[in-house]
Order: sequence, then structure tokens, then C-alpha cells
Amino acid sequence: MILLACYITTSATYYLAVIRGFRDFKFLAIRNTISSLLKIILAIVLAYTPLGIFGVWISHLIYGFSQKVLSKQRYIRIYRNEKKT
Repeated sequence: MILLACYITTSATYYLAVIRGFRDFKFLAIRNTISSLLKIILAIVLAYTPLGIFGVWISHLIYGFSQKVLSKQRYIRIYRNEKKT
């Protein structure tokens, strides 16, 4: 579980670095707000299920995955726009 979280976080960090390089800070703020709220809500909900602390780890995985997906989509849009110009 921890290795999976490390992989997701590492790959999300790659896209984050590229987006920071393009100075798209507004998108990063929106991405962090969405994924953080999702993590908090899921952690609270899943902690009170029979999953317990395992549910909190699941919410952390979903947090990292959502950051990766949102960043990758933005990266693809930026890359396509750069190729056109």
C-alpha cells in the first residue's frame, strides 16, 4: 500500500513540476483545493466505517491519484498547445 502511494505521489510530482514551469499557479491552487477537500471528506467518512485506519490510507491514495489525474490532463493540454505554436 505504501509503495503504491509512493509511486502515485512521485508520478504526480513530475506533472506538478512541469505545470509549475509553465507558471500555471491558478490551476495548481484549484487542483490542491479539490484534492485536499476530497481527501478530508473521504478520510472522515472511511475512518468511521469498519475499514478504520485502512480507510484513511485509501483516502490518501485517492488524494494522490486525483492530483495525478488532474495534473496529467493539464499537462496534456499544455503540451498540445505548445505543439501547435
